Amino acid sequence: MELINTVIFGLDCFWSSCLFFPSGVLKSLKKLCRGFFWSFGPDTRKRMIFKNWDSVCSPRTEGGFGIKEVLAWNKALLSRWIWSIAMSSGDLWSSWISSYVLRTHDFWTATVPSCCSESLRGMFRVRDCIITAVGSPSAAESLVRSWQRNGCYSTSMAYEFFRSKFPKFHNFRAVWKGISAPKHCLVTLMAVQNKLSTVDNICTRGISLVNRRVLCKNALENVGHLFFSCDFSSYIWHHILVWIGFKRRAWAISRELAWIDLRIQKRHWRAQWLQVAFTSSIYYIWLERNHRIFLGQEKSNLAIISRIKFHVCVRLLYRGRGPQEAILEAINV
Repeated sequence: MELINTVIFGLDCFWSSCLFFPSGVLKSLKKLCRGFFWSFGPDTRKRMIFKNWDSVCSPRTEGGFGIKEVLAWNKALLSRWIWSIAMSSGDLWSSWISSYVLRTHDFWTATVPSCCSESLRGMFRVRDCIITAVGSPSAAESLVRSWQRNGCYSTSMAYEFFRSKFPKFHNFRAVWKGISAPKHCLVTLMAVQNKLSTVDNICTRGISLVNRRVLCKNALENVGHLFFSCDFSSYIWHHILVWIGFKRRAWAISRELAWIDLRIQKRHWRAQWLQVAFTSSIYYIWLERNHRIFLGQEKSNLAIISRIKFHVCVRLLYRGRGPQEAILEAINV
């Protein structure tokens, strides 16, 4: 996830600010990012994916993973040149455009000159996209002028305008606002959104499977049962809650998510303790389920509890805010 955001988008940042990518290039970039993210390769045909890539590219506050959307990023970078023209910044480039390309015409109503380079054509395409979205050239100019902070163009404000919007994910703090390992957060979010490859989800694709019931062997496998209605996972999560200091029974994942979200809003290391324990428990329960199915390896619930505790302790000691003495005393290490 971080590699896609920093490396891949860093490499195409220069070209995104110069050219409007053709649909074929955008499709190839999306395929490259999607393939690397889901299967560490360009081909995702062998993977059964239940989460749409556009929703993956939405912010974490909207249930996504925070990866940049390629087309919106391309438009946001190209809009810098539009902003420079709209603000009449007086730099060499905007002065040349005004004198030799636009001449006496207004940028917001001018037709695309026939002698334009491909980079300028891309800028005019983005201009047309903005006008179409807001309804008029004057409104588009006012909008572009507002994309600035401290007198400088703000790419993030432009990107916010161009990107796809999704409903708010109100409990995102319980998943992301902590010190959990990124892969634990991803699995937790997929579980919360019911996007994991459980038996019931696979059956919705028309694939008939034998319900293996690998953990408790008592009910149909689905996300609601795995977390934490299953006797196996319920025992693990209840034990972790007692370890943290909450003597209560384990509920279904949606109810646990709302309960945890209320308790981690305080900026205290104990809130971090609860959040990292929650995501780690979901990750290691899911990992145990996969090991039993694909590797034929089986661990006891006590072994999984020990592994969760070890991971939580490491994250708290090296990433937590609290003093190490207080953390060690609380976690009984």
